[in-house]
Amino acid sequence: MADSGKAEEASESKPFAFLLFALVVMIFVMPFAAQQTGTSNVLRGLLTLVMLAGVFASTQSRAILGSSVFLAVASSGMAWAGEWSNVQGLAVVAYFGTLTNIIFVACIVGVTILRRECVTADAVFGGLSVFLLIGVAFMIIYGLVEYFQPGSFLVRGEEIRGADSLTREAGSFSIFLYLSFITLATVGFGDILPVQPFAQMMCAAEGIVGQIFLAVIVARLIGMSLASREDGDGHRGV
Repeated sequence: MADSGKAEEASESKPFAFLLFALVVMIFVMPFAAQQTGTSNVLRGLLTLVMLAGVFASTQSRAILGSSVFLAVASSGMAWAGEWSNVQGLAVVAYFGTLTNIIFVACIVGVTILRRECVTADAVFGGLSVFLLIGVAFMIIYGLVEYFQPGSFLVRGEEIRGADSLTREAGSFSIFLYLSFITLATVGFGDILPVQPFAQMMCAAEGIVGQIFLAVIVARLIGMSLASREDGDGHRGV
């Protein structure tokens, strides 16, 4: 019974490793891209890579695949159209679409992991991917908050430059990526400060979401590991 359960899990495994790889590439490439010209293009490309990886990782049903493909294509298309036309409206809608797509993929991967009956490497990759997706999602949220309410964040006491344009000056997103993961990890160095009420609440919300996620996923993985061991011991006893 235990062997058949493991075989079933293996056959239903999803390519979460590719999603995790895309997220790691984005996180480590963005700081270097922020120092170069055309940062917005690089950001669009990295977000597109993550969304395509999300499509690849959420192919467990036609309905889910279709929804993921639609969100990825629509948000990526609007993002590139806004970039080429320099229309802020398209860029804003594109970022909202990207945020929706990231949340959608994170929910699908998270639910898939919670439904697993045994611990696999793919389940661990999925858990790490969801954690990083939370960080990327809040990066976009912070960028939109700063865009709609300039001066919401201060970097070493100064306002963020270039955050008033989501099409040509997207370099501020590297700052928000750093802020997001520092907040998610509850480190809080204090070099970047949310000074407006809504920005402060978003930072608090990210810290809470990150801790709840770790508690739930880690508990679930431990539970699956213990259940697998008990099934294995029972099978050997029989």
